[in-house]
Amino acid sequence: MDHYTILITMIISSAIMTLTLFSCYCIDLKQKHIADWALAGLFFMVASLTSFVSHFSDTNISLIILIVNSFFICGHALILHGCYLLKGKQQRYHYIAALFLLVAALHLIPAISGSTKTRLIFLSPIVISTNLLTIFIITSSGTKRFYKGLIPVACTVGVFLVFYSYRFFWLNLTSTSPMHHEDSFFYSGSLLVISSYYFILTIALIYTIFWIKENKLKALAITDELTGLLNRKTLDTLATKELKQAIREQSKLTFMMIDIDHFKSINDKHGHFLGDLVLKHVSELISQQIRDYDSLYRIGGEEFLLVATKTDHNAALGLAERIRRAIDQTTASNSNGINIGVTVSIGFSTNLPTDSNWEEIMKRADSALYEAKHKGRNRVEYTMLIGA
Repeated sequence: MDHYTILITMIISSAIMTLTLFSCYCIDLKQKHIADWALAGLFFMVASLTSFVSHFSDTNISLIILIVNSFFICGHALILHGCYLLKGKQQRYHYIAALFLLVAALHLIPAISGSTKTRLIFLSPIVISTNLLTIFIITSSGTKRFYKGLIPVACTVGVFLVFYSYRFFWLNLTSTSPMHHEDSFFYSGSLLVISSYYFILTIALIYTIFWIKENKLKALAITDELTGLLNRKTLDTLATKELKQAIREQSKLTFMMIDIDHFKSINDKHGHFLGDLVLKHVSELISQQIRDYDSLYRIGGEEFLLVATKTDHNAALGLAERIRRAIDQTTASNSNGINIGVTVSIGFSTNLPTDSNWEEIMKRADSALYEAKHKGRNRVEYTMLIGA
């Protein structure tokens, strides 16, 4: 396959990448990471088109090389930036603009612009480091919930990284420039690898987009939309499983009911928007006090349920008091500077040998919560039964 044909396949594959990802972005304009990936495809396409057109144009070759390399490298940077946004970080487009200017500036140095091998030796580390950062971002903790969906992207980028690293070190070890002539096997082979990379990367990114959408839909079915906590639909399945495990391991399981005091008056006085803010504030504070393997549910308007595994009475009492104090000592604030102080009432109960289902434990915890409300609110109450 001659390099002209390969260049055409590069243009087609990058165009497919651009149009496909742009279509996905148009479906959900909030997904800015998809816009970055579509823009990366556009940058790759500009680089490929410029390289192809240069064979039929008398345009200054130095300018052609500057455009091709600048857009090619920044295309990789946009893939990285898309993964960075997926991690929940703020946009950093000025870094990409700075990278574009840096690559362009390097081409103004005669020693670099005049030698293909020197150019590759200087620019390849930028491509390699950009792709290394992409893999790091994918595998870092901030994208842990998307990790499985991003595995195809990480593998594709990783394979391309191996190729580019091999090419970089091979060029450093040879005295000749195998990419100086367009009919070079190395030159055509490199173009073929890059063309394949565009195509496979498109498939990997599309897989990631649909994987994330599917998992978000699954999450919506089991989580509360406002707070992100588990909802009541999942309670029976998970609570039954936790109780069976506690019985099998002869460990203690605690059900803790948490209710925001005077929540209706907060809604009546400040409106439902600030009421929602209070709900999110309280859910975040509770989440900060519990362990990763505890289960926290929003089961009613202002009512939460915490299912704490391997937690006996004394440990539950300490946990309940920490939650109560954490909420009592902080306020929920909005952008207008309105601060709302809230308190919670808490009732809890641990499992008994006679409990045949989790509803019995929850019923006792609910009775304890009623006692906390009846005795003045902003307090912790519990059921203390024989065997608890």
